Amino acid sequence: MVMPDAAQRAVRCALEMQKAMRGVNEHNFQMGWPEIEMGIGIHTGEVVVGNIGSTKRSKYGVVGRTVNLTARIESFTVGGQVLVSPTLINPAGRGLILGDEVKVHAKGIREALGCRELLGHEDHPGLLLKEEEASFTTLAEPIPFSYMSLTDKHLDEKMHPGTLLFLSTRRAIV
Repeated sequence: MVMPDAAQRAVRCALEMQKAMRGVNEHNFQMGWPEIEMGIGIHTGEVVVGNIGSTKRSKYGVVGRTVNLTARIESFTVGGQVLVSPTLINPAGRGLILGDEVKVHAKGIREALGCRELLGHEDHPGLLLKEEEASFTTLAEPIPFSYMSLTDKHLDEKMHPGTLLFLSTRRAIV
């Protein structure tokens, strides 16, 4: 059974989930718990849904290639990010506010899947995922370090020199 607006519902749900994280983290802060983040991957396709097992032990589950690919897409997210597959973009309809493309190299797929970051929806301005302004602290002394570039989860083996100058909870200026 397919809901004709399933893609639109998935998009809105993902945006609402990310927006709700602020409240979750405010609660966590009050309880003395750490801040948490989640990444979300959205894809569409055929799956097998139902009870799996025997009469003695069964579980309700969802399986199939679509489920596996969706999990792979999600694994390419960073905290607070929503990635949508190209297969989902057309059924989701007009109004998607999309960001950068992220190439997802998934096991069992020859070519990289060009997923896009979902930033919001024109019909739901309250669900726009805004990046918060970072509050930077100037370090007393610059900190030298070495780094390697990471592109689409592929590490460039060449070491580069850098100097850490400013720091926030989620970002740094080098």
